[in-house]
Amino acid sequence: MIPAAVLTLGALNLPVPVFTGAAPAGFGFGVVSQGALRAVVDSVPAREKSGTLASYYVLSYLAMSLPAIGAGALTAGFGPRAAALAHAGCVAVLATVAVSTLTAPPRSRRRTPSADDAHSRPATSN
Repeated sequence: MIPAAVLTLGALNLPVPVFTGAAPAGFGFGVVSQGALRAVVDSVPAREKSGTLASYYVLSYLAMSLPAIGAGALTAGFGPRAAALAHAGCVAVLATVAVSTLTAPPRSRRRTPSADDAHSRPATSN
């Protein structure tokens, strides 16, 4: 996604990078969408898949439409260069966060004792 954003920024001056940047952006979008959909669908029971998919698609369309509305507002207020720079910056930050989150080793989870644990432990005498 980051190379696609950089190529798209290059399109501010030349038309060719738009098409060169669109290919990796489309590929990245497809990979991310399919991975997210698979992760969501695989983690729910069969009886909940339809509701989960409906929610997934509503959130996906919001996630695609709100940035487009924001880019339109930025373009109208500050021009296309500012909108393109803001877009590329957001893509770079979000992609970096995603990569670092997905490649970081899992944190160890400390189990907090529950009320049931107190009853199952043997009593100690002082």
